[in-house]
Amino acid sequence: MEPDFSGLHPVLLCQDFVIFAESEYNSKKRNKLQALFVSIVYDEKTLSDEIEINISGQLGSAHFTGTAVEEDAEMQMITDLQGTITNLFEIYTSLKGTGSFSFYRDLGNDKKVVYGKGKAEGSLMENGEPIQTDITGPVRISIDLTDNTYEILPITSLNIVGTSTSTGADVTKGLPLEYQGKGIWAARLTLNGGDPKFNFIINKDATECLKRIKGTNRVVKQSQGESYGMSLEDIRTNMNGGEFYVEVNLRKYTYAVSCGETEALKISYMGSSVANGSEHWICMDMLICILNC
Repeated sequence: MEPDFSGLHPVLLCQDFVIFAESEYNSKKRNKLQALFVSIVYDEKTLSDEIEINISGQLGSAHFTGTAVEEDAEMQMITDLQGTITNLFEIYTSLKGTGSFSFYRDLGNDKKVVYGKGKAEGSLMENGEPIQTDITGPVRISIDLTDNTYEILPITSLNIVGTSTSTGADVTKGLPLEYQGKGIWAARLTLNGGDPKFNFIINKDATECLKRIKGTNRVVKQSQGESYGMSLEDIRTNMNGGEFYVEVNLRKYTYAVSCGETEALKISYMGSSVANGSEHWICMDMLICILNC
């Protein structure tokens, strides 16, 4: 009976035998031990087993570091929902206005490749000098380790825009969030009631729109999400109007809308079912939110 090699890939060809393996690690796994199902065909006989091999030389994580940076941090890979390995990374952070920065790629096993200034503007080179900068404030830094290039986008504003706001869908307006550090923007805002919805807009630019990945609390740049076939939608708060705390974390690509932060208010209540009365602390905004939502 002929062996069935459907779904298997030849991984080693020798004079007298062929090794096949079930494998999707080439595009989706990082440096680490991977379990493979391997079949060896020799002299019309088949021997199969599961083995572990170390997958090395694949693109690992990328990091951003230097004297000009808010903090040394791991960059986020730009990828699809399955986590397919790519050469594209980005980080939302801030720069100090003086100093330099560089990147390094973690190859695993305590090995790394450092990237610094290349010969052309916006280019990178292995073991290049640190990149000098005079930019101050929040930025998005993107790198492409296929083309060895980088790009810095200064972020002058990050607003929410849509029917949730008093300014409507005009991207040149919107309600501003303030940078909190470590890729987080937040603010206490007054939102409309009804069936409100909004998106995050960077620099009042419609091409820099962050939408929600459908059914999650995650956001992604609209053009990136569409290029990966993600299902995107506006963020719907489904709340009555009022003051709310809005936060977006662009290190994790998540957002949250909650009752506004205020000092706790002490409420005393009395009654025949309450022994000697009682005092409790409650956030008044949270109480209003519970009653109205």
